[in-house]
Amino acid sequence: MSELNKKLCVEASHLVELLDYWEALPRVKKLPSRTDIDPQAIPALLPYCELINVHRDPLDFEYRLVGTLIDEISTQSYTGLRVSEILTQNPPSRMTMIFD
Repeated sequence: MSELNKKLCVEASHLVELLDYWEALPRVKKLPSRTDIDPQAIPALLPYCELINVHRDPLDFEYRLVGTLIDEISTQSYTGLRVSEILTQNPPSRMTMIFD
């Protein structure tokens, strides 16, 4: 278990597993590349995850994968949609501020 796991004292096993997976990913910059993340390596975590593609010119973000638990609490399934296509996430929404 990493030092961050110990500091957080995370009790939810899926969060510990996700953090361990994330910390083990290779990094050239601050974040791992898209190709470094393999959803098949973390099947138990997929219900809790979102994978988001970045599109440039114009800047937009696409939900490549949205976990089933996230879908259950959302008003719709966002998989395959771009943030620009979702009325509740268009600027100046919190979602566009996070991604920008």
